[in-house]
Amino acid sequence: MPHRNAIALWARSQLKASANDSFDFLIQQLLVVYVEQRALDHANSLEPNTGDAFLKSQNEWLDKLLMMRCMWNVWSCETFCVLDSRGQPLTGSTKAVQDYLHQFAGLEISWLEKVVLRELDKLQTGIKGDQPLLTSAYHIGVWIAMWQLIMMYRQPAPLWFQRAQFRETTEELFNKVVVLYSALFRTTKALNHLIGAGSRVFGGKPIVAEAFEKAWASHTKFYNSFRYQFSGDELIQGLVIKKESEVLRRKRGRK
Repeated sequence: MPHRNAIALWARSQLKASANDSFDFLIQQLLVVYVEQRALDHANSLEPNTGDAFLKSQNEWLDKLLMMRCMWNVWSCETFCVLDSRGQPLTGSTKAVQDYLHQFAGLEISWLEKVVLRELDKLQTGIKGDQPLLTSAYHIGVWIAMWQLIMMYRQPAPLWFQRAQFRETTEELFNKVVVLYSALFRTTKALNHLIGAGSRVFGGKPIVAEAFEKAWASHTKFYNSFRYQFSGDELIQGLVIKKESEVLRRKRGRK
């Protein structure tokens, strides 16, 4: 069976190779670009020397979240197209390969999720202690992370129906993330860090700025065309879309 790193690279390559204009897809693409550019900056010693421990910690968090998102895509995929070394579809049963990938992805998610959720708890503690998020870069990183989790936990995976306890736990986590997102981005001040964010916010990296602009524009379309599809969508409508739209409407009215 393939090595852990090989599976991780394959899962990321599948995410990068996909193409559509949905908000879910574009927010995933943004996470990939964001993490890879930060890793490149760090390798080239171009990471902004801000001394900001929050940003450094966030880099590690987003890296783990990207891995979790890739593994979630593997875990939630019902069937795989398995190719041989010549790139031809394998004949015969590939159930053993699919079972292995599902099991591997599930185990990876279980420990990555614990790391990611610990960071969420820190954000929640920050809110209770009235500690504002400091920079636009940090706000945007949090925004990307929160939407990854919302979109992951929002859509039921085929394997849910076999595991009632897992489904219930995931729904609880979904509710927690939506409530936390609403608390973090409920004000004009918080949203100002996102609106019109240019390449300056992203360290002069146009590739990241472009990916963010696409995701932000798609997020607006997602709000405007939102329809109830899954359990918990009422929560997104009430705590996220309605409240955020009201804040943005007030902001436009003051211009």
